[in-house]
Amino acid sequence: MLDFMQKDRTFLAEIDSQIQAFTAQISELEDAISHLREAQQLALDRLNSYKYPVLSLPDEMVCEIFIRFLPPYPDPSPLVGLLSPTTLTHVCRRWREIALATPDLWKAIDLIPPDCLSQISSTRSIDPIPLNSRHQTRARALGSLWIKRSGSHPLSIRAVDLDNPSFPIFSTLLPHRGRLEHLTLHLRSGLPLLKFTTDPLPRLRSLNLWFQNGLTRPVVLTDVPLLRVVVLGDVRVPSIALPWAQLTSLTLRSVYPDHIMRILRQSANLIECTLLFWAAEEPARGDREPNVLLPRLQTLVVELESEVVVEFFQHLVAPSLRHLEAPDAFFLWGGGSSSSESLHIFITKSGCKLHKLYITEL
Repeated sequence: MLDFMQKDRTFLAEIDSQIQAFTAQISELEDAISHLREAQQLALDRLNSYKYPVLSLPDEMVCEIFIRFLPPYPDPSPLVGLLSPTTLTHVCRRWREIALATPDLWKAIDLIPPDCLSQISSTRSIDPIPLNSRHQTRARALGSLWIKRSGSHPLSIRAVDLDNPSFPIFSTLLPHRGRLEHLTLHLRSGLPLLKFTTDPLPRLRSLNLWFQNGLTRPVVLTDVPLLRVVVLGDVRVPSIALPWAQLTSLTLRSVYPDHIMRILRQSANLIECTLLFWAAEEPARGDREPNVLLPRLQTLVVELESEVVVEFFQHLVAPSLRHLEAPDAFFLWGGGSSSSESLHIFITKSGCKLHKLYITEL
């Protein structure tokens, strides 16, 4: 019995020794943890006292940086993606508050899907533009939200396929027609545009229209006092009436030659003119006045079929022309004249002094 008790006493002494050793280790660990926590707090205090330079900028300067981040106005910003102002709202709370309180960020709206944009920008594209219902619904919702965020600022809108019943963006635009400054529309027909002809567009400065199926009903848009820049595609004159005399820049695509001549005769104040991709089929010719005089025209870019460009330049007089871009067919008119002779005839007739000449090949 004495041996058993002695063993227990020895065992307890060993346990007590281990407890003391562990207690000493725990004390050392607690001291180490305490030192680490002190170092951690010092690091946190330094971080909390640090201000990122961009966050120290005044709101006015941040607004200016945001505006320069986007495509220059009136080029529209995409609804989503890197160049969308929506991206700025996802960085931090302060940036979101600033972006949402800056109407300039939301006044240029692109409602055209990226996969359709290259097709629309092509000078020879007349194929149907596909739009899925998901994009239509989202574009309309985001477009309405952006218009609301833009406050009372002028608007730059680019949209496609507006006469699709499932994409009634016109119902969103019409209440804000007085703010429209730059408008680009790719339409299946001219029917939706008729809704814009009943009231004036007092701020409209540029208009870009492409009619996939031409104009089936006349469109008259004359109460646009600030309109100066027009781009038209697949238009049949006199189906559309614009204040041609007040325009300074005009681009015409896929339009009959006779219609072009009639428009130009009414556009005496043009400074820039681009004529691209004439219609393949032409109606009977009956409008044949001797010359088309464009006294202020300085820049002319022409891409025509060879048999059309000949007659066009024979009837054109542009005394202020400085920049000419024309196909090589222009230099073959006049019964096989040399290029220098053809150019000399046109310059002599117009009395212009060219500064830049580009010869293109169709």
